Amino acid sequence: MVGPDADPWDAFRQLSSKDGNIARGHLCIGHASSTFAHSDERLFACVCTRNRVVVEISDAILVASSTHL
Repeated sequence: MVGPDADPWDAFRQLSSKDGNIARGHLCIGHASSTFAHSDERLFACVCTRNRVVVEISDAILVASSTHL
């Protein structure tokens, strides 16, 4: 879908595993669904998360609900 009603997370969902998770970098995901997690440097874990975006870069960490981005 294109336009103002398009869901920006649709492209990510198409790349995700059957549980909807996408993990990139140094991290572990357990008991999670629809979680996008990216780590540039630090090791971290997402446990019991749902509809979350977690992004770590060298000087900041973002943790947010994917429904509010």
